Amino acid sequence: MDDSDAYEHISYYSSYIDKELKKGYSEEDVTAKLGNPRLIAKSIIDRHDYKAGKTEYAFYDSVSRERGDYEGTEKKSINLSINGKSVNPIAAKIVAIIAIIFVVAIAILIVWGISWIMVKVVLPIALIALLFGLIISLINSSKRK
Repeated sequence: MDDSDAYEHISYYSSYIDKELKKGYSEEDVTAKLGNPRLIAKSIIDRHDYKAGKTEYAFYDSVSRERGDYEGTEKKSINLSINGKSVNPIAAKIVAIIAIIFVVAIAILIVWGISWIMVKVVLPIALIALLFGLIISLINSSKRK
């Protein structure tokens, strides 16, 4: 696509966004209404290639439909943002995995700590109580004879 064709499309979308902003819509609302930028770019390129008579258009069209790149069949994705700033989904997944590992590690440490307390405190007390009980039962059984 030559520069003048590209400029025509850029100018169209720029003026559309400006008009919508003047109507009071936020930039996020306007861009959401436009849809996926990659889809817009693909449709512009496809339209240009089709008008130019390129034969790859039909193949690209069927591949794009199979992948769900066209509006209406487009795969939905979750847009993450913190304080209005977009967050990279891959970074968010990595942070989530690290958080899960951290929580699991804390849980393991808590269980291990409780079992350590059991071994160091409760088990000796239980053994002492068992021995004390055995001694008392031996004393009681020797008194009965």
